[in-house]
Amino acid sequence: MCLFTTFGIGAEDIAELLSAATGVTFTTEEFMKIGTRIWNLERLFNLKAGFTTADDKLPERLTKDPILTGPSRDW
Repeated sequence: MCLFTTFGIGAEDIAELLSAATGVTFTTEEFMKIGTRIWNLERLFNLKAGFTTADDKLPERLTKDPILTGPSRDW
């Protein structure tokens, strides 16, 4: 679960939800450590696949194209 998509709940809450879903108790520190490991593995995979820091950006359609419908329209 990405912390950027949780909108208002923090790592403590997510660790609690993960514990409830799996039946395994996770502390906030363990949850954050797992996240760090995942981030590092993804980064290593991407580097071995030929990606560089130049690829660390959102696609232009997310940063430049206007939002045409919904509550964020015209932003």
